[in-house]
Amino acid sequence: MTAWSYYRIDYEKLASIRTSFPNSEEAQNAIKEWFECLNYNFGQYSLEAFKGLGQLYVEDERFTKIY
Repeated sequence: MTAWSYYRIDYEKLASIRTSFPNSEEAQNAIKEWFECLNYNFGQYSLEAFKGLGQLYVEDERFTKIY
């Protein structure tokens, strides 16, 4: 499996739980997998950097318009 296909699988999982409660087990598991995927394929993210990435997805209209 390529990095891109692993990335896509995790992104689709995240999209499927977007209306779930953030502290639900399902959401936390998906977020953990996403964090591990980023660290495995694209460099090392600190928890603080990962949190900032999440804020970017939620607050930046370049993401909110599309996703």
